[in-house]
Amino acid sequence: LGHTLFIVGGLMWSCYAIAVKAWKVDPLHAAAAVCVYSALLFLPAYMLFIPSHIAEADWREVAFQAFYQGFINSVLALMCYNRGIAILGA
Repeated sequence: LGHTLFIVGGLMWSCYAIAVKAWKVDPLHAAAAVCVYSALLFLPAYMLFIPSHIAEADWREVAFQAFYQGFINSVLALMCYNRGIAILGA
């Protein structure tokens, strides 16, 4: 199962790279679209079905994780990846 999921993940990234190149979209707009649509699809399910203890955590830790995982890992890394696709090709 693990190997299959690894292969599926690689296929999904390759499909994304080809789609971004074909759409000729700006890296910032592509990153914004991915982040917004992912949040719209994932957050309702997360809030409704997955138990969370985020309210019990220190607000500074929550803010740091939101910045690190929400901005650096999601937006900035995706923008760099999209820029690489624009420069190097899919």
